[in-house]
Amino acid sequence: MTQTIILTLSGNFSHKEIYAVRTDKDLSKLRCVFRGYRYESGDTAILRAKKPDGTNCYLAGECDGENAFSFTLTDQTTAVEGDVFCDICIYRGDANLSSDAFLIKVRPPAAEGDQIPSENDYTGFVELIKNTVNAQEITNAEIDRMWEEEA
Repeated sequence: MTQTIILTLSGNFSHKEIYAVRTDKDLSKLRCVFRGYRYESGDTAILRAKKPDGTNCYLAGECDGENAFSFTLTDQTTAVEGDVFCDICIYRGDANLSSDAFLIKVRPPAAEGDQIPSENDYTGFVELIKNTVNAQEITNAEIDRMWEEEA
């Protein structure tokens, strides 16, 4: 199920909420549409989430149109019932833009199953680092190609 939320890049608290079920791994998606923002090649987005138990999640977003990113809520995002305090940071070169803060309200499942221990989740940063390394490799290859053409 995909839920859509409309945000601005003001860095304020928006009082907006979405809902998820605890341990509902990879079944909940969040689509964030940003007012006043237009995607540029190389922009990346990270959803930063602080869970009720104090642990954190960082999820990488996928561009979903000219002014939106989509995120898949992982089992770690929804491991603890309660209010998960979130915002989204869009990285553009050396600059970063922070969205309004919002809540993911995590509710208990209809039937109890295996408990997932809550931990920090940094998968979003891993994706950001991979993209940065790939961009650097492409840039280096282009510089090498230009030098070869000059010679």
